[in-house]
Amino acid sequence: MRVNVKVSGNNVRGEFCYHGDTLDMEAFRQRAAFVEQAAHEVAAKEDTIHREVGQLWTALAELQRERIARVLAPQEETSLMTAEEQTAAMDLLRDPRLLGIFALRPLDLAHIGSGWPIVPPEPESPY
Repeated sequence: MRVNVKVSGNNVRGEFCYHGDTLDMEAFRQRAAFVEQAAHEVAAKEDTIHREVGQLWTALAELQRERIARVLAPQEETSLMTAEEQTAAMDLLRDPRLLGIFALRPLDLAHIGSGWPIVPPEPESPY
């Protein structure tokens, strides 16, 4: 778990001190180096910084577990259409005149977007 960690505070002389670094919380050596350097920069005890980094690690691990659980949880399916809209759409798809609506003549296609009404051709009579 790679994170940016920043420590700030006032040292014993009242000066504002700051230390920030990017480290992998799972890597002991990186954590130990951060604790040592941060304690030096802000003039604090290593035990204090070590404890706070441990608390941060615990909090981050919990957030990570929650996020993973949210992603893996079954999602509630929401319908994009009401039942009436779905019935109307299926009726349109089953309509035998549907192909005629899309069998536009090239001249009709030239008028698409021009504001002219497009009238689909009448279906041919089977007789």
